[in-house]
Amino acid sequence: MKTNCFFYYIWLSTVQFCHEFKINVILIVSMALGLLFPILCLGNINVFVQNIETMRIQGGADTTVLTLYGEDVAFQDVQRAVQNVGIKPVNFALIAYCNSTVDWNGERHSEVVYYATENITDFEMFVPVSGKSEFSKNQNTCIIEKTDLEQYGKLSIGDTVTVDGRAYKLAGVYSSVRNNGKIFLPPTVQTSKDTLQYSRIYLRNTQQSDLERLCKTLETIGFTVRSVRNGEQDFQKLLSQCIQQSVLIFGAGAVSLLFAGLNIGLVLTGKTLHNKRLIGIHMALGSSYGTELFSALVENLLCFAAAFILDLALVQLLRPTVPQTFALALTAGVYIGAFVFGAGMVLLVTWATMRNLKRRKLVELMERVS
Repeated sequence: MKTNCFFYYIWLSTVQFCHEFKINVILIVSMALGLLFPILCLGNINVFVQNIETMRIQGGADTTVLTLYGEDVAFQDVQRAVQNVGIKPVNFALIAYCNSTVDWNGERHSEVVYYATENITDFEMFVPVSGKSEFSKNQNTCIIEKTDLEQYGKLSIGDTVTVDGRAYKLAGVYSSVRNNGKIFLPPTVQTSKDTLQYSRIYLRNTQQSDLERLCKTLETIGFTVRSVRNGEQDFQKLLSQCIQQSVLIFGAGAVSLLFAGLNIGLVLTGKTLHNKRLIGIHMALGSSYGTELFSALVENLLCFAAAFILDLALVQLLRPTVPQTFALALTAGVYIGAFVFGAGMVLLVTWATMRNLKRRKLVELMERVS
């Protein structure tokens, strides 16, 4: 008997949900829009939380990091300048970048691509997602960070990526906060020195005297050495920047979440007060406060479930348009957190509003809403 009553109230709540379709649509849209930005903020912060270790420089304090500013120098000339100081190729890695035209899956777009010595993976951490996190000049291969694929379309290992008219085979997809959304290629003779801009040189097991000579040599060929740090100092600097960014995003998400909660509260309160006469009639006919509370909870949770499904669809639609600098890691934990908060707000506001109605006299409840 109790089971039949339970399903009857579920059915009654569903009928009420359909009967007040317009106000429920407003409620669903309000909930969905209110939770959308907090979900995106949590997804961005989650990228940082999941990938802290990928920001580390391999070798730590034993690795020296030179940040550079310079352009209009051939990649091979910079490599030669480092080797002339007496530093072996195995003990250094070089990164440069340029704006390029990239084609894959029949689509063309403009993107910054990175040229690096093949041993860059010995200095920076590239966590493999599929395939290898290595690229080769001899095999003419490249690697792509997973965020890039999420924005521009899927590729399979071995597919062709064309950069400025030159074809490369995809060797692997990697994950990295430091290199979020980046394509890495081996330098070629065809790489124009006029388009390259240099960012970093990594050095390992380098004497102080060799380091000083290298800095002077780089300045003579047109570079400005902006900073010299060891790998641990570089990690701490990047970590500090990421924490500051995450705090700002968390603050924006928290404010948005607060407004979402207020919005949900106001709409639900208005909806319940709009139905107070109907609730009064039900109670006059013998319905209990508990029955009306249960009915209101079911109806409002149905609205929230619809809003959450709408958010899932909106996130997938918006994801390709999100800038690469705002990477997202929308794991189950992010969705569960957003769902628990939203459902909790719905339960709390519904209970508080219905409790307020319980204190009113039956005559007051049955008054027409003006």
